[in-house]
Amino acid sequence: MADHDIAAAGIPMQTHAWMQARSELLFDPTARRLVAVADGAAIAAFACLARTGDWLREPPAMFEPGDLVWRDTESLGLLAESLARQPLPILLERLPAASPSLAALRRAYRGRGIVLVREAMPTPWIDLVPLALNLDAGLNAGRRSDFRRMAREALLSEQSPTRFMPRGPKLTWRRSSCRLWG
Repeated sequence: MADHDIAAAGIPMQTHAWMQARSELLFDPTARRLVAVADGAAIAAFACLARTGDWLREPPAMFEPGDLVWRDTESLGLLAESLARQPLPILLERLPAASPSLAALRRAYRGRGIVLVREAMPTPWIDLVPLALNLDAGLNAGRRSDFRRMAREALLSEQSPTRFMPRGPKLTWRRSSCRLWG
């Protein structure tokens, strides 16, 4: 799975690059657990989790939606089965309620455990379509200040030039918290 591939659900947080960066920044490397489904030499689906006590959980909440990363429904089903076979409960805090991952997890846990879903805090978003010609005009002073601060910090840290680009579809999903017990 290439770094730029996006799973069928179509959110940028389902890319290999996003999950790798998120897990490397936030996890103790010894706590990381990767559950993957291979298709030959390629990875067809994976879940990047961390062992926290007697639980497996996704990377700590960053207030954006998260999901399992998968290429097609077959690989998603195999990944869900792999997660259901392992003995620890799993906490997925920001799984979109409409995600095919939730249905696959329910099928995989049927007869083995329970899937508990609760509504979670929604993800904030800015509708950028009306602002296509002048992005700054639609942002309040605080948000414009945030972007300027991030650009200054990137410049001072000698990172590559910083650009702010609108990404992804308008997110209208209801968010859910999903707990799985086997």
